[in-house]
Parts: sequence; C-alpha cells; structure tokens
Amino acid sequence: MDLANVKTKYVFATASLRKIDNCTEVIATVKNKVGLDIHLLSGEQEAKASFNSVKDTELTTDDGIVIDLGGGSCEVINFINKTVITSESMLSVHTHATAIMLVDCFRMIRKLMQ
Repeated sequence: MDLANVKTKYVFATASLRKIDNCTEVIATVKNKVGLDIHLLSGEQEAKASFNSVKDTELTTDDGIVIDLGGGSCEVINFINKTVITSESMLSVHTHATAIMLVDCFRMIRKLMQ
C-alpha cells in the first residue's frame, strides 16, 4: 500500500471471518504480524455496504432488491427510493454452498416481499 501512496486504510472482513471459531485470534494475529486492524462487519453492515456499492452506479431503478451472493454469505437488500427498507444476511453452513445459498436467498426475498 505504501508503493501506491495509500494514505487511509480501512480493512474489513465479512462472512469469511464471522463464521470461524477463532475469529478473534485471526484478527489479533493479523494486527500483530502485519499491523493492520481488521474491522469485522456484521451481516447488516455487510448488506448496507453491498447496497452502497451499487446505489450510486447506473442503477436503472429507484426501487428493487440487491442480492450479494458471496462465498460465505448471502445478503438480500430491499430498497425503495434508493433507501434500504429491509435487509437480511445469511451465513453458509455448507462446504459447497453457492447453490444451496441461492435457494435460501430466494426464500429470504419472498419473506422480505411479504
């Protein structure tokens, strides 16, 4: 980061650390060995970050749903007038979870749309 002249660093982790038993130990080890503070985002914070990453792009609608399907979690964000109304986050408990999480994401969408 020094070579790129990065002045402000914000390091965060999502489901990859939220779902492991030794999360606190991993964060402490990174701090001690690399000198970086890792901010662990909650599922809700991750959902908001996902939404904020797309809301100011060429989003073609003011109302809708954003789905962030990652390797360890799925966030579903329902928005109206480019404002988050509801959001849900689900951690994967399966090793090969993408297809299973996708099905569960659609279940969350149905729940949010009721």
